[in-house]
Amino acid sequence: MKETEMALVFGCFALILLGVTLLLRHSLNISYEENTEYFIMSTGNKEHQVFYENIIDWQPGYNEIKILDETKRDQKYIRVNIKIFKPEILLRKIADRAVEEKFTNLSETSTIDPYRKNETVNYIVNQKYGYLLEDDMENSEK
Repeated sequence: MKETEMALVFGCFALILLGVTLLLRHSLNISYEENTEYFIMSTGNKEHQVFYENIIDWQPGYNEIKILDETKRDQKYIRVNIKIFKPEILLRKIADRAVEEKFTNLSETSTIDPYRKNETVNYIVNQKYGYLLEDDMENSEK
């Protein structure tokens, strides 16, 4: 009798954990794809396709980078987790856009880095993606 009770209890726990796992998987349905022209970020029911040339601003975050797309009407930042998805093409394109002076510093009192080049490079290096910038560093030394 004791073995039957324990089997029922553990069976109930297993069903509850299976239900929670399926519920979390469904609610946290997240995917990320990138190519040389754009990236697609899907979260739950929303899908964001962002072309790299439409990125007008970025913000650093803890293990993520927030991207602002000029074509989106809601003007909300899209969060991309850089530890899980490893968006190398996205980070490389952001570095290229910073070098091309496409980003401006939001605080107008800062004249040290008006196009956010140093901020972008420091962020990418601090997140351990410095190898993406090695070609630029080698070219600037020559």
